[in-house]
Amino acid sequence: MKIAVAYVRVSTNKQDIRGSKLGQEQEIKNYASKEGYNIVAFFDDTEHGDIANRVGLDDLKKYLRMNDSIKYVIVYHSDRFTRGFQNGIQDLFFLDGLGIKLVSVMEGIQNIEGNYDSLPTIVRMLGAQVEKDKMVQKVTTAMYQYAETARYLGGSIFPWFAIEKGYIDGKRCKIVVQNKDTWDFYRRFFLTMIQSKSIKSTAEKFGLNLNTVQSWLVVPELMGKRSYGKKGKIDKLHNKGRRHDYLITEKIVFPALLTKEEYEQLLYLRHRHRIQVREDIKIYLYSQVLYCGCGGKFEGNFVRKIGKEGKGTPYYRCSKCGKRINAKKLERNLIDRICNDSRLQMLNEVEFRLADLFDEKTEYEKQINILREKEKRVIHLVTDGITSMDVVEAELRALKKQRDHFHSLINKIDKTIQEEAQKEITEDNINMLKELLTLNLPHDDFRISLKEIINLIIRRITIGDTDGKIYITF
Repeated sequence: MKIAVAYVRVSTNKQDIRGSKLGQEQEIKNYASKEGYNIVAFFDDTEHGDIANRVGLDDLKKYLRMNDSIKYVIVYHSDRFTRGFQNGIQDLFFLDGLGIKLVSVMEGIQNIEGNYDSLPTIVRMLGAQVEKDKMVQKVTTAMYQYAETARYLGGSIFPWFAIEKGYIDGKRCKIVVQNKDTWDFYRRFFLTMIQSKSIKSTAEKFGLNLNTVQSWLVVPELMGKRSYGKKGKIDKLHNKGRRHDYLITEKIVFPALLTKEEYEQLLYLRHRHRIQVREDIKIYLYSQVLYCGCGGKFEGNFVRKIGKEGKGTPYYRCSKCGKRINAKKLERNLIDRICNDSRLQMLNEVEFRLADLFDEKTEYEKQINILREKEKRVIHLVTDGITSMDVVEAELRALKKQRDHFHSLINKIDKTIQEEAQKEITEDNINMLKELLTLNLPHDDFRISLKEIINLIIRRITIGDTDGKIYITF
């Protein structure tokens, strides 16, 4: 029996049989049964193939280093293993160095031995990258072209629009048109808002949600332009997310609910409204570093008194268990705790700040090694014929899940270590923190400056959920 592990990958969770994890796993199992492979572990990723440092692929490499009895890695298709030519060749050389073959269900064994037999594999790797580049270019070009038309591109639409079938450049497709049932209502709504100069009262009068209305006031679709490119790759470090800088068409492509002048009046109203609202917001000094013992994060929570406009009590409220703590009392208590903490004067030494993080990381690495030893013992039972893969499959999956959890914790610690190492905490910063905490003036400008220094020096404050004790991590 040939001992093997399997690797499956998808770019998203919404793909067909060629891309779905379950589909790939089933095809690999059928192939292994037919060709005489005994699969002892599955590894998977939900990530694009041109990204080198995938969690599942890294786990696979570590697993292979620890288990020299495994000689095959099975994938459904070679492009599931990688879509980057350079990274793909490097990974194949890595497998070859361990004496391991990459087996594709669709293409057979992939050779990378520097001879003529390796040519098909190299061509496939290069073709996978070219295919990926073509797909990206095709989708990007089409997006820019379609964005300059009224073509419906998916997702929700604003209530003053409707979708119907029509023709653009001779092609039948769905297009965005005027919603005849709601058009007059929403135009009257926005014009009333401009005349009354009040967002809140107009929203209440027309029975609309205030938060939804506020989000509408900035969309260029009100004057007939389209905004696009809001979601996708943000920068080299963030592959997915919502961009702050997105694109707006130069020409009008949708039916315009408002004129340009009316739209600019709405923007001014929204800007004025945000200034008025922000004046009432209290600056919560510890909202970014304060955590509850239950694992939740404390956030600012202002409880207003009934019948007394603008008056109330500021609290810190746990986002998980709902526990509330009076903000003024807690901040007074924390002033004494922080100023009198003997560790404060040692923070300008980087090694001191990072010592706890390295200890925590070492402990997690020990747990991972323990789990790997357990996996090796289970696999040896299978290879020795003492038990079957069907019996131990659930146990191996549970062990892998635990390892993945510890790996994610280590990744978070590495990120924190990197951030802390870049901080420059000087003796002046520490003295300034003490002085500002002692003064504790109520002005917003003062509290904003104090909050910035708190976020620089203090990494975490935890309040026990049972005993109420305060634990400070610098």
